[in-house]
Amino acid sequence: MSRPGNVDAQFALFTDYANHVARFDELAAYHRVLERMGAHIYDGGHLLLETHAAECTQLMRAFVLDDA
Repeated sequence: MSRPGNVDAQFALFTDYANHVARFDELAAYHRVLERMGAHIYDGGHLLLETHAAECTQLMRAFVLDDA
């Protein structure tokens, strides 16, 4: 949270949360039609890419390129 702009970004997400909640059904429907998925569990917080960027990047890249 100490990086420049992080507090403003979190505030923007917080103030727009009602719109996000209103889309939960739409988002859930999208995930139900996925043909495949990958799941990995990390001991990390809500901002996982801030603490585990390298590991997550490798997994996401491998997942996308696997279907290319």
